[in-house]
Amino acid sequence: MNKDIHKGGCLCGHVRYETQGQSELTGVCHCRYCQLRTGSAFATLIYFPLDRFEITSGLLEAA
Repeated sequence: MNKDIHKGGCLCGHVRYETQGQSELTGVCHCRYCQLRTGSAFATLIYFPLDRFEITSGLLEAA
């Protein structure tokens, strides 16, 4: 498996994460829900399997 490490997080910096390797699926969605969620004309989506995704700091909370 490719050991590329990708780091990211939320805009406020509270939650940080790391992924390893290549994504399983990437895409761009232009549906109305994605437009409302992002405040843009589209959303960029990327999916990794859970065994290659780790939250390194912070906690996710339900809205």
